[in-house]
Amino acid sequence: MTSKFKNTDEKEKEVYFYLGLLSTLFAKMESKLLIIVGKYITSDFVLANTLFERNTLASNIEMLKNLNDLKDFENKTVKQLIQKVSNIKKIRNLFIHGVWSEPIERENDIFIICRESKLDYSEKKENGNRISRQWGSNKSTEFRLTYIRKQVDHVEEILLMQDYLIKKFEDYDYYRYL
Repeated sequence: MTSKFKNTDEKEKEVYFYLGLLSTLFAKMESKLLIIVGKYITSDFVLANTLFERNTLASNIEMLKNLNDLKDFENKTVKQLIQKVSNIKKIRNLFIHGVWSEPIERENDIFIICRESKLDYSEKKENGNRISRQWGSNKSTEFRLTYIRKQVDHVEEILLMQDYLIKKFEDYDYYRYL
């Protein structure tokens, strides 16, 4: 055990636990989304994974929307899944790619700030000529630990929906009816 872990307050450990758990759940969510997209097309996971593994979360959501419009398989559940994953996508991107501060305790909760790592570009012009350029990353969001815990619940709900759909694909001889 490292000395940093030994010397870290229990409440801070809880924050880091939930950040790690949420990151792991987001990875599972994306992986299962890839499985579902692939199952619409083929029973060969290797082929499906090869075709879609480099897709972004946004492109896999869009692919699932298009496939769901073309096929009539658990349509209502798939639409709900698309909505839930779409709703959590922005938070997922921030949690995965953001830069996190040290947690602080106040107002009977623990807060942590996440700064977006994405650089923004801006320039000033006068009379059509650029007079200055600036790159910066000044967007940050403060999160309560209670909010992060709720996100864990939301992603776990998405995972249950995904498990349901994957099982439906496996139980139903989907490819016989294509």
